[in-house]
Amino acid sequence: MEVKFNQNSVCVIDSYLLDAKQDIKTVLGDIKADSRCPKEVLSRSDISLYREWKAHNRLYKWHLFQSHTKDVNLGYEPWYRRLCYFFLAF
Repeated sequence: MEVKFNQNSVCVIDSYLLDAKQDIKTVLGDIKADSRCPKEVLSRSDISLYREWKAHNRLYKWHLFQSHTKDVNLGYEPWYRRLCYFFLAF
């Protein structure tokens, strides 16, 4: 998995390729343990980050916004997006 650390976010390239719950949680744990991880990611719960990743995967598999959903860009998200991720992650 290719991970790019930015000033306010972390981008996981081709995140749609990883779909198993434990694999995603492992990568998220590695991201949060990295010293380059921005506070916008560290301040979010593991389940919130996991739901965002799963929501991106679901949209990608539904062939919706594939150019935007093939990668997941983790950072600050407003409450209404996190609410959408909650429903999409099931």
